[in-house]
Amino acid sequence: MRGELTTLVEESRDILRAIPDRRLHPSGWQRVSDLLEALSDALERGDWGAFRRSLGLLEDLVVAWRSPRDLPEETDAPEPVLERRAVLQDRLAGLGRPGEESSGTPDGR
Repeated sequence: MRGELTTLVEESRDILRAIPDRRLHPSGWQRVSDLLEALSDALERGDWGAFRRSLGLLEDLVVAWRSPRDLPEETDAPEPVLERRAVLQDRLAGLGRPGEESSGTPDGR
């Protein structure tokens, strides 16, 4: 179970890092914003099934490359999307650290 959580957190980090690299229509950015909110809500509830589903939908929009990347010099991502992304990255950074308990399991059980 712990390994599944670690994998999910790593996938989440890759996808969140990919957000600023995308070029989307404003409606696409609204969808990204909605999915970031859904991820945050699922993380708050410890609902790993909902987290995994929302993450999959987000990945369909932003297509993450599986390697570390820096923030590009230019992005058309709106500031609220970048702020939500940063908050989720900070919250995910705390998962899986020794001594920290997480609620629920990554497979939604």
